Amino acid sequence: MKRFTRNALAILVVTILIVVLLAGYFIRPWVPVQSIKPLTDRAQTSMTFDPRFTEVGESLQRHLVAWRDEYTTPSLSVAIGYRGELVWAGAVGHVNVDSAEPVTLDTAYRIGSVSKTLLSTAMATATNQKLVSLDKPIEAYRSDYPHKGSGVTLRKLLSHQAGIRHYGMMWSPPFAEYYINESFKDVNHGLELFIEDRLLYPPGERFAYSSYGYNLASGVLESATDKNFLALMKETVFGPLGMETTAAEGTQHSLRTASWYDQVGSNSGVRASAPTNASYKWAGGGFLSTPSDMVRLANAWLNETLFDQHTREIYWTPQKLNNGAINPQSYALGWRVESKHLEAVMGEEAELFVHHGGTASGSSAFLLIFPEHELVIAATANLLEQDIRATPETCFEAAYIFAKWLKGKEARGQ
Repeated sequence: MKRFTRNALAILVVTILIVVLLAGYFIRPWVPVQSIKPLTDRAQTSMTFDPRFTEVGESLQRHLVAWRDEYTTPSLSVAIGYRGELVWAGAVGHVNVDSAEPVTLDTAYRIGSVSKTLLSTAMATATNQKLVSLDKPIEAYRSDYPHKGSGVTLRKLLSHQAGIRHYGMMWSPPFAEYYINESFKDVNHGLELFIEDRLLYPPGERFAYSSYGYNLASGVLESATDKNFLALMKETVFGPLGMETTAAEGTQHSLRTASWYDQVGSNSGVRASAPTNASYKWAGGGFLSTPSDMVRLANAWLNETLFDQHTREIYWTPQKLNNGAINPQSYALGWRVESKHLEAVMGEEAELFVHHGGTASGSSAFLLIFPEHELVIAATANLLEQDIRATPETCFEAAYIFAKWLKGKEARGQ
C-alpha cells in the first residue's frame, strides 16, 4: 500500500510539474509587460469617402478613441460600408507599443478566422461558375484523400460538420499547433498536419468547429480549378474587389503590418505575442487584411459582384445536421447567420445579421453585415484579449451609431 501511495504521489508531482512548465511556456512571464501609450493627434486618422457621411464619420472617430481606451488595445481600426460602398474608415493607436508608431488606415492585421469568409467568397464564386459541387464527395476532386467513402463533402467542410479535427497538441515545442512558427510552402504542406488522422465522427452527425476543415476545402478548390490557392484568391477575389491591403501570412508581400500583443490580466497591460507563422492554415485563419478590405469583401456579397443571389442564399443558410436540427452555432457556409435587435433603431423586428469573428496570435478581427440595410462594419485590433470583446462590440456599437444617425436624417427629411 505504501509503495502504491509513493508511486501515486510521484505521478501527481510529475503531472503538476509538467502543467506548471507548460503554463509558464505559454504565458511567457519572462517577456516584459508594457503599458498602452496615451493617444496623441498623430495617432488618430480617419477618412470619409463620401461627404454625405462627414457628420457621422466625425462622431464615429470620437467614439473610436473611447473604445480604444475602454479595451486598452494598442490600436483599433474600423471601416463602414453602406449600400455597396466604403463610406468611412478610422484608426487610432499605435502599430508598436515600444516605438509609438501611429497606425494608419492601411495597417494590416491578422484576421484569424475571418479568413474563412475569404475562402467562402472564392468557393461561392466557383459554385456559381459550376466549377465545384457542394455535395459531391471530395475524393471526386482529390483522389489522394485517404478517407474515401466517408461522406465528406465541401458542404460538410464549410459548415464544420465533416468530422475534421481542430488544432491539437504537439510532443515538442511549441507544444500546440496554434503556435506553429515555421514556413509552409503551400496548401498541401499544411494538410500533412492532419489529413491522415481519423474523423472525429461520421460527417453530419455533429458540429465541431475546425479550421483544418477549411484548409482541406482550400485543397479541394485547388484540385477542382487546377490552380494554386493563393493565385486563385488573387485572381477571383482580391483583384476583382480591389483588395490591395490583403495578403497571406508567411508569403512575400508589401503590407505594413501591426505588431502583435496579448492581454495581461483585465487591464494590467500587454505582452508581445509569441512569434507564429500562419502559413499552415491560410484558408482557416492565415490572412492579413484591413477593415477597409474586409468591407470591400462583404460589399461584394451584397452587390452580387462575384456571384448571384441564389448562390448567396445557399452560403447564408444555416446548415442542418443529419437529425434535421440547425447546428448549434447557426453556422452557414463560411458565415454565422443570426438575428438581433439593433436597439429598435432600424425597426421593431429583430434584424438578420451575418458575421464572422477571428483571433490570431496577438490580434483579433470581426466582420458584420446587416443585409436588409446594406450595412457592413469591420474592425481589427492588434491585441488578443482574454474575453475577445474589442472587435465584436466595436462593430455592433458602430452599427448602432450609424443606424441612429440614418434614422435621424430620415426624421429630418434629409
